[in-house]
Amino acid sequence: MSSSSGSADRLNSYQKLNNNNNDRGNISIAEAIFCAFDLETCGLSSFSHIVEVGAVRFKVGEEGEYFQTLVNPDCLISPDAVRVHGITDEMVSDAPRARQVLENFFEFASGCVLVAHNAKYDIDIVTTELIRTGMELPPNEVICTIKASKRFLPKMPNYRLGTVVKVLGIDHSGYHRALADAVAARHIFERTVTAEPSWENRGLSRFLEQCSSRRLRTKPSA
Repeated sequence: MSSSSGSADRLNSYQKLNNNNNDRGNISIAEAIFCAFDLETCGLSSFSHIVEVGAVRFKVGEEGEYFQTLVNPDCLISPDAVRVHGITDEMVSDAPRARQVLENFFEFASGCVLVAHNAKYDIDIVTTELIRTGMELPPNEVICTIKASKRFLPKMPNYRLGTVVKVLGIDHSGYHRALADAVAARHIFERTVTAEPSWENRGLSRFLEQCSSRRLRTKPSA
């Protein structure tokens, strides 16, 4: 795991706002703390094991804090998955297991609204992994940047991550690695948020009603 060298004051402000994010009706988007994240997996189904987690915790328009780690899935990574992300069995052999990584990740994301591109897929992966490891499900709300893009950035050729970042002119070095994709999701999210005038005063609850994927839950969708 790695994080940027943000100031102690900024870290304290994150901690003070953690509880406020759980009472989403009382805060604006400008006050809220978000955590954009992405996963890479050992296969291509929604029941695949995680092999990498990348995330960036941020307030809109401010510098972020970063989280990235490989994960030992205790199983072989499929050749199809390796062709997508380039992560091999050798690369994860000494990495921490899923339970330790998820504990660290959800501590990092505590009090945040999660953000992901095609969030349904990531939610299902995380939920399945939490069930496997016997962990409790956190209460984080989840925003899907595909939903947000369709609503606030219409007329895209399609809403794949690579297409959206290209149309918006967002740098996306490291495509199909977790941290790079998480940072890309953050930038897409910020573009959708700031597309409306006076976005700073917009309530978080309204945005969640429009673009929420749903909270993490106890059973992955079929």
